Amino acid sequence: MSGQPERVLSPAGSPAWLVTEYAAVRRLLNDPRLSRFAHPNPEHAPKFTHSEMIGAPLYDEDIDRLRAKGTEEFIAPIFKLGEQERLEEIVDAEVDAGFERMRESGSPCDIRHLLAYPMPPAVTSTLIGVPEPLRVQVRELANDASNINDGEISRGAATELTGLFLDLLRENPPESRDFMIGNIRRAIDRDGKTAEDVRLLAEMLKGIQIAGQMNATTTVEKALILMLTDERQRELFLADEAIVDDAIEEILRVGHPVFRRNSGSPRFALDDLEVDGVEIQRGDLVILDFESANEDPKKFTCPARFDIERRPAQHLAFGYGLHYCAGARLTRIELKSVLTQVFREFPKLRLVSDHQWRRREELLSGGVREIFVEW
Repeated sequence: MSGQPERVLSPAGSPAWLVTEYAAVRRLLNDPRLSRFAHPNPEHAPKFTHSEMIGAPLYDEDIDRLRAKGTEEFIAPIFKLGEQERLEEIVDAEVDAGFERMRESGSPCDIRHLLAYPMPPAVTSTLIGVPEPLRVQVRELANDASNINDGEISRGAATELTGLFLDLLRENPPESRDFMIGNIRRAIDRDGKTAEDVRLLAEMLKGIQIAGQMNATTTVEKALILMLTDERQRELFLADEAIVDDAIEEILRVGHPVFRRNSGSPRFALDDLEVDGVEIQRGDLVILDFESANEDPKKFTCPARFDIERRPAQHLAFGYGLHYCAGARLTRIELKSVLTQVFREFPKLRLVSDHQWRRREELLSGGVREIFVEW
């Protein structure tokens, strides 16, 4: 694994720099000269994927600062430590709903379709304040907006999803008022916002929905596959409740056991910078490969091995520093809720024999299309 950035092509075919070493990825995550959403010249920026949401940068630097301020004001409070109990209640309710769908379907069933796929989007929609009748529509629009291969599908879904959130911000339905939409609407009523401000806030909610379902769904899926395919680790996990938190960190660290991510995470250089002797120019696309960094042998012993007894080391699954995921706490709660309950609800849960895996090519987070289980 080279410490220097390597010249590659992005999934959309644009020139990019790929960074895979743990130390370099960690350092660049905390470098203000790299941005996830802003670019010095957005109209002429390199393209990461064909997705409207994960393709080219969305803003110039001034608008990106407003977006970051909105995240801090309206989004971060939902995930603060004092909200832990409410988050756990919301997650547990959606996990229970997934178990009920499994029981209704009967053995065998697709646990991805019935639990891992619907649960994180439903939780995220609840926290945003999406009324229950709209949640499946929001989930499917967010899924299509994340399509990295078909720009037409992605653009259409992203536009429709922005419009849906604009409508909810205008209407502020009762079920939204204790969540993100309610927080934003109170600020609009208190301070006044231009139409462009409100559109930016709707786009921010769209980004939260996509982030809250795309990566979390693949992470829950990964956790289930790891536990279902490694009998020793599963037995260790079930035998000792004290190991749960360490197990979750190891699940977050290790790569997907079936299919890797389809690419890393994009950043755009706001200024010239040097990375381990390589000159990166202002405006260049930089791809940070979290999966490779989390399996860097210079940082982790036997890095490809899934070992829940591994003493926790700081993985980069949620980023680091300036670019640390606001939903990290929520994803940990989701993993804990699923893993501490699924084998209690279904003690004989196992993969069906001769399981055939199919890859999700259209999402950046990759993963599989089905996980067929029986009990």
